[in-house]
Formats: sequence, structure tokens, C-alpha cells
Amino acid sequence: MFLNAAELGSRSSGAPPLRDRSFVLRLLGARSQVWKHRFHTWDLAPFMYKLFYMKNMFIWIDRQIAEILDQNELLKSYKISTAFNGVGCENDSYCTPSGKLRVAEKIGDGYPLGTIFKSRIATGEIWNSQLPNSNDDLVLTRILWLEGSEPSNLNTKTRYIYLHGTNHESKLGHPVSHGCIRFSNTDILEIYDHLEVGAEVFIK
Repeated sequence: MFLNAAELGSRSSGAPPLRDRSFVLRLLGARSQVWKHRFHTWDLAPFMYKLFYMKNMFIWIDRQIAEILDQNELLKSYKISTAFNGVGCENDSYCTPSGKLRVAEKIGDGYPLGTIFKSRIATGEIWNSQLPNSNDDLVLTRILWLEGSEPSNLNTKTRYIYLHGTNHESKLGHPVSHGCIRFSNTDILEIYDHLEVGAEVFIK
């Protein structure tokens, strides 16, 4: 038999609405007590909800704005910086790719706001304006590494295109990056929590 509402209960404030949990679990065919015991069906409910109802992002280059959507409803808009060189998918172009992409990897769990990353590894430094490298183009706080989903942008991951925090927050709203999409450090923390690996990112 399918799991019913009584079996699911309401044990977690972070779980999705009851009707959605029930639907997802039925869709997966979670019918037996063996499945429930072995895979802890209740604990899978929030994960499977994300699988079917994942948030996504739209990036509007002409407006230098990124938007998070949840089931086509706008959650929040963020000021960004895309590439100074404009839009393009060519290697070594220092352009921001366009089209349909997705989050391939998330890097930076647990690190403090302003953490400096080099080659996706935390250096142990926290950025401040007094550092010798304070004017460099730094990758800070969190990284969401993108990969392409279309023939024209399949090289996105090997081009190391990220959503990341920046030390040039005063320039947000203007296209000044080297290809990545820059956010304020507080905003990238929030986005990191919203977007799961596999979430779609549309750049237009």
C-alpha cells in the first residue's frame, strides 16, 4: 500500500507540506515496510521534495540582476556583475556564457563571510580592504561552479565560471568581471542555501 498521511505525520518543521510529501513518496513507489525501514522514508521526504521542486535562477545581463524563482514565483532579486567583455562561450574570451546552465558543484560550506578562495580552496584569509591583494579580483565566501547544458556552452565548467562573492561590491550593477557572476558576500550566502546541485541557471 502507498504511505498515507498518518504514516507521514508532521515531525519536521523543515519538511515540505503534507500533501507534497505524500505525492512524492507515492510517485517513488515507497510502498513496503522494508523500504521504510531500510531507507528511512521519512528522512528522504525533504530531499525528494527538492528533487521535484528545485529552485532555479535567471540572470539578466542587460539589467545586471539575478533572480531566484521557486516554482515560477520570484523569491528575490540580486544585484550582480557579469563580464566586462560581454556575453560569449569561447575559451579564453573572459565573457559570461549564455543559455541554460546548471550548478555542478557547491564549495565553501561552513567558512566565514569573506573567506578567500584560490583554485576553489580556502586560503585561511578573511578579506578586508587593508590586505595587500585587496584590489585583485578575489573569489570570496561561497562558490557555485556552473556547467553548461547546451552544445554552445558545454565548456562552461572547464572555463571555471562561478557564482561567487566579491571584494568589489561597490561595482555590482556594472559588467566588470572576467566571466564569472559576482554577488555581494551576504547575497551569495543566501543563494548558496537556495540553489542545490543540479539547479538550473538561465543566463540571458
